[in-house]
Amino acid sequence: MFAILIASLHPSTASATWSIVILDPTTQRIGVAGASCTGYVYGIMGLLPGKGVLIAQAISSEPSIQQAMKLLDQGVSTDSIWRVISNPAFDPELSIRQYALATLRGEIVQYTGTGTPDYHGDRKATNVLVQGNTLPGPEVLDRVMTAIRDAQTARRTLEDVLMAGLQAGADAGGDKRCGAQRAMSAFLVVARPDEPVGRPYLSLIVFGSDSSGVNAVDFLHTKLSEWEANGGPKNRRSRMDFQPPASPRKEPDVIQRNN
Repeated sequence: MFAILIASLHPSTASATWSIVILDPTTQRIGVAGASCTGYVYGIMGLLPGKGVLIAQAISSEPSIQQAMKLLDQGVSTDSIWRVISNPAFDPELSIRQYALATLRGEIVQYTGTGTPDYHGDRKATNVLVQGNTLPGPEVLDRVMTAIRDAQTARRTLEDVLMAGLQAGADAGGDKRCGAQRAMSAFLVVARPDEPVGRPYLSLIVFGSDSSGVNAVDFLHTKLSEWEANGGPKNRRSRMDFQPPASPRKEPDVIQRNN
């Protein structure tokens, strides 16, 4: 049943350009954000509340996400999980992938394949992992890390820290395939340790903005501000999906799933 649930939460393929993982050992929360010049980037993530998270991007890997979630649920270490999913027999296309694997125990693994599109790279700090590919240059990741550090120093909420990092990446150039648009899809998720898989207290997803020309990160930022203005975690909404409108006069399509 666990494997079936995990499989149902991810599309068969997803791509990404820059993503952020932040772990809060004090509250045991896990926060993840990402953006891409593709229509639906949410599928790069596997998150097990109270335990850990895997990002599989550039070209996502559903088998890797499913396997990592299964092993995380069993309490397997990140090193052991990495040995499984990085085995060429398991993933013969490892060189074109980018991974971030972290647990609330403080274990982390980052990997950027040599075949991922340039600019590619990763950064890390205590309880923070940032990775990206198809970027204009290293300044994108550097500005993401600076924004995260500054937001944490200012004691902003975990949601705002994630958004600050994601926005900084967009402002620094985002996905170079998108030009001035920066991103066509984006997401921001924060999960408490006691929440079921796939139903965190905050899950904002922006998809399919290619036809509208809207910067998906800017749109996500607006939706996060609205969520916070309406009471934030008190809303207890597990997921909100948004597709930006095709024109300024049309209201966006919204799909909401409530707890």
